[in-house]
Amino acid sequence: MWYTIWRANDDAFICCGDSAACAAYLGVSKRSFYELIGDERQRAKKGKQKYDILAEDLKAEEWALLDS
Repeated sequence: MWYTIWRANDDAFICCGDSAACAAYLGVSKRSFYELIGDERQRAKKGKQKYDILAEDLKAEEWALLDS
């Protein structure tokens, strides 16, 4: 999965990458990052999320472009 994360209150770009890269940027473990995704989905239903998170399932060709 490829994640792109923005701050919800002002749409400022925070980071993008795989789960390990985003977790490292946010200063949390991968497990905490996955928990954050779930928490944010619940908050979004109430309109109170801190982050907007886009998760994309990239194809092998798209990953190859990122590596070049």
